[in-house]
Amino acid sequence: MLVFQLFREHRTLKRAFSKLDQGHKGYLSVSDFRRALASCNIAFSNEDFYHIMTEFDANMDGRISYDQFIGAVLTL
Repeated sequence: MLVFQLFREHRTLKRAFSKLDQGHKGYLSVSDFRRALASCNIAFSNEDFYHIMTEFDANMDGRISYDQFIGAVLTL
């Protein structure tokens, strides 16, 4: 299940997130976030990704905050 993959890979995701966040702003664009997930070998369909985005980009600004993302994942 995708939720368990996200939880299990949260440390790897942090490294991927940091690597892609070259401006050190604390967030990634949607395309960079997708790449971070893929680089951690987290398999997801387009529908799964849509659900992830609606959960972690609630204000729909096209940015995923690492702190919000990891906080939500660790409380699942």
